[in-house]
Amino acid sequence: MCLTLQGKWVLSLISLYVLLLLVSPYIVPYDPYMVDSSVGLASLSSEHWLGTDQLGRDMLSRILVGGRTSVGVAVLVVFLTAVT
Repeated sequence: MCLTLQGKWVLSLISLYVLLLLVSPYIVPYDPYMVDSSVGLASLSSEHWLGTDQLGRDMLSRILVGGRTSVGVAVLVVFLTAVT
């Protein structure tokens, strides 16, 4: 299998994203479900890299945890489709 340069870039980015999702429980800076109304809708900062939502939940933590769930469901669907 010979990959083009673009294919190698895409494969490396996907691999990096999956690796990041695998280690996400150990690197998330905040609890993604913790509500902190004092920092609701905060913009980008050194404390919250992607800001917070209306309830004050850290967006980076929520994206990492949600991405892990989404990739897990996608892998399960691909596996079930391949088996049947």
